[in-house]
Amino acid sequence: MCGADYGEVGGGGLCSTRSGSPTFRQSERLSLRGALSIFLPHGIFNATARRSVVRTMERHALTDLATPISPGPQGFRWRLDGEPLPSLGAALPLGQATRATIYRAAATRGMARLPDGFHGQGDDPSHAHAFWLPEDADGDGRLDHVLLYAESGLPAALIPALAEPGPVWLGPLGEWSLVPDWMGRWAPGALFGPARRWRAAAAYVTPRWQTRKPGAVIRDGRTPTEQLLRDIVSRGLPAPASIDWLPGIPSAAGLIGPHGFTVVTGKRRPPGDWSLGFPEILFDEPVRGPLALGYGAHFGLGLLAPADDG
Repeated sequence: MCGADYGEVGGGGLCSTRSGSPTFRQSERLSLRGALSIFLPHGIFNATARRSVVRTMERHALTDLATPISPGPQGFRWRLDGEPLPSLGAALPLGQATRATIYRAAATRGMARLPDGFHGQGDDPSHAHAFWLPEDADGDGRLDHVLLYAESGLPAALIPALAEPGPVWLGPLGEWSLVPDWMGRWAPGALFGPARRWRAAAAYVTPRWQTRKPGAVIRDGRTPTEQLLRDIVSRGLPAPASIDWLPGIPSAAGLIGPHGFTVVTGKRRPPGDWSLGFPEILFDEPVRGPLALGYGAHFGLGLLAPADDG
């Protein structure tokens, strides 16, 4: 899954060179005649014009953050710049840290509060609010991109903060720049699928207590497979044809197993009897992504990647 997959598949225009600088089809280059010009159906983001875009958006951004521009972007993707890159197991802290970085950048621009529909307050079983999904796009066992995706759309006034967010910091693990790589609406390709078979790209962690107390018998409907099935159906997805569990995630660095993932960060923690695993899910018909399920799903745990090719 490379940066090009988000733009080229399905009619977009963005692909990333080895250095991360995007290239475009000439007919799809950005026009800066108005802020709305960057909201294209499948989305492109010209990093070389980033500062001009930011200035344009700041002039035209809506003051009401709860009102998205339609058809506005649903996704924004960054490339991590810095060495060494964080390991795949740092998905959860990186997802959380990326959100914190963006919220700080928004606050410095006077955005005191984002709409509930964006950050997930309120009752919405569809999970249409924001997912912050770190990716190992080249399969080397290290996280190299972060995808922000909200089915409900990104607030227009947030775009300048997304374009110039500042560094993301993970304490002793390091600090990286977030380099804009793609922006747009859902289109087939990369983590968006669609696909029948979806395979773990990060560990799935059970979000509910399996027992009434640690060490007791697992309650009906609370095994890891049953919890995963409940997560799938609660998202409005069809019941899968099968769920299998894999030993880990293959990478160029070797198999990444359950001990490689950070699950507890600060005050955030799963139920006391949580289990961790690596599912492969097969549906009867193709379903859309991105898919992330279970505890920590909005910050990178439980991420699934299309796997129809094998």
